Amino acid sequence: MALIAYPEREEMKPEAREMVEVFEREHGRATLVRRMLAHFPPALKAVDGMYHPFMAEGTLGRKIKELMFVASSQVRGCFY
Repeated sequence: MALIAYPEREEMKPEAREMVEVFEREHGRATLVRRMLAHFPPALKAVDGMYHPFMAEGTLGRKIKELMFVASSQVRGCFY
């Protein structure tokens, strides 16, 4: 459990809610980090701006990068 409550969709500012919903449409659900950052939409926008370049660039493919996220979250006991 986080020290700061994860905002429910209805509690999010419209800008943050839209960013979370766009991510959910692409990935099925928003990560808890994304929901936490919805408290501060500029931070959420910055994370969203880094996500696609991170997944698209480099020598590792997106599937490998996704597997790395899943494996590391499993080790940390974090639901990815």
